[in-house]
Amino acid sequence: ADAVPPAPPSAVPAAAAVSVGGSLHRFTWGLCLVLMSAGLWALRSALRRAEAERGLGRERPGGFAQPLGSAWAMASSAEEVEGEDSSSEEPDVRWLPTFPLSEDSAAAPDEMVMPVFFLGESVYLPGARPDLNIFEPRYCEMYNNIIMNGSRRFVVPLLGTAPAPPDSSAAAQDKRDSLQIAEYGAVFYVEEFKKIDEETGGRIKYLCEHRVIGAARIKRILNPRNLKDRSTYVRAVVEDVNMDLDEGENVKGAELQLTRTFERVVQLHSKIDDAEAVRFSREVLIADNLGTRGVDGTFWHTANLWQALVQERLLLLQQERAKGEAAIVRQFLTETGEWRPQLRLMDLPENLQVKFRQLQEDFREEAAPLRDLLTRFFQTLIQEGRHEKRLEMMQEIMDQEAMRLQAKSSLQDLFDS
Repeated sequence: ADAVPPAPPSAVPAAAAVSVGGSLHRFTWGLCLVLMSAGLWALRSALRRAEAERGLGRERPGGFAQPLGSAWAMASSAEEVEGEDSSSEEPDVRWLPTFPLSEDSAAAPDEMVMPVFFLGESVYLPGARPDLNIFEPRYCEMYNNIIMNGSRRFVVPLLGTAPAPPDSSAAAQDKRDSLQIAEYGAVFYVEEFKKIDEETGGRIKYLCEHRVIGAARIKRILNPRNLKDRSTYVRAVVEDVNMDLDEGENVKGAELQLTRTFERVVQLHSKIDDAEAVRFSREVLIADNLGTRGVDGTFWHTANLWQALVQERLLLLQQERAKGEAAIVRQFLTETGEWRPQLRLMDLPENLQVKFRQLQEDFREEAAPLRDLLTRFFQTLIQEGRHEKRLEMMQEIMDQEAMRLQAKSSLQDLFDS
């Protein structure tokens, strides 16, 4: 990892805006996950070996093997679930064209150059206030430079996995054949910069607070060789993005419609209460118009809240999956009456192997639309330069959620009666 984000990239703390299961607390979940980690690690290792034996393993950029089916990380990480290739299903995300990794270039005097910070499959929206713990040498160097020169800005693009090239020639292998970099990225501005290496024993050098102040379009990478050797941070020629190309057009009707739909979603969350494990609290309704334009407008505040909701739902699915995996391990150990430091998938009886794989399949099916929202949808949202179009995109997502909640509420009323 290049940095550790202590909190999800939301405009407000997720805990203040999103309720998770009423009395369910993060500490309890964390304690449960620690207690079950030993058995799950062994079983996941066994699954990884079994998949590799069947030729299903993939390599992640940098040469690290990706454990297929692993979903213990947050949605903001670059992990994928087994059999998924999210980048191949996102044709509307604009990726940089393939370029050789061996050819560095210089910027023209009139071109704007900005450092590039890679945070995996995370999409950050204007108005977000992410914190990062910085420990990798190349990024420590980057922070030193942008603080000293006063720019305090860098761009964070979405990363994806590109399909393998059709041939295996040396020229093809020299290209960025396993990594995709989104053409549009969030612009981070460093607001607070604190050196904490003494407090952490050198494990973390800087604690930095940021604000996302807009978006930039990456025109070209200047030092692509450093994508490989990581000896220093990557720099790119960029241009600032005008996120309000339709400024001056009257879209207040669409803004108020979005506001009414959002209010309806909050009301339904309140009505069905514990039947919806992750839901908005009423405190999110901060204004009469939740769709105003501009980087500091209420639209991006609303989008950040929606992103936090989706992140919490995906995290809850991951925790439920971890509980299911732990139950399978516990059942096996109880039935056999022995502890094994190394547990292979083939060590499980057939019925538990089937159960384990079904758990994976169920998770993939439920997580897929959430992952799609967190990558494709929010990335296309920052690519879009017209406020009216962004309102349409958010309206469609909210309408779907309102319809789902209304159906759930109607069923609840039916059973109650």
